Amino acid sequence: MDIGTQLERSPLVSGWRRLSVTQRLMVRGFAVLVAVVFVAGAVGGWSKRAIAADQWTGSAGSSGVWSQWRYLREALDSASGELELARIRLERAEAVVTYSGRYQIPADLAGTIYDEAVAAVRSVSPRFDSAPHVGTSRRFPSKSSTSPRRT
Repeated sequence: MDIGTQLERSPLVSGWRRLSVTQRLMVRGFAVLVAVVFVAGAVGGWSKRAIAADQWTGSAGSSGVWSQWRYLREALDSASGELELARIRLERAEAVVTYSGRYQIPADLAGTIYDEAVAAVRSVSPRFDSAPHVGTSRRFPSKSSTSPRRT
């Protein structure tokens, strides 16, 4: 048997011949779509890296310095935001573990109670920009300073 005969008897080729013309076109169209998506992803990823590299190196002159400064400022702001989020999560985790141990309750229940307490304090006192934390030594405004004066 030669290779051509073996190829014609293979299940892949015989299965392909059993498909209707419409089904064959759909399979080909799907293959083209997958190829286009793959190429677009590869080119898109390459162009993003190239743009990021261009922003870092900048061009000669003051515009290059300003673009570098802007890039570094955005990176610093992003890192600061991530650090603040990590601090908030760490404070919450420490409070949940502390309250869970102190009151001998499961950690998920302590977490729920903590979240509800923080939400309640936020709704009562919207003056706090950052989340007030239960159990810390933050001072809340007294009622006499927020209530209107009576004469």
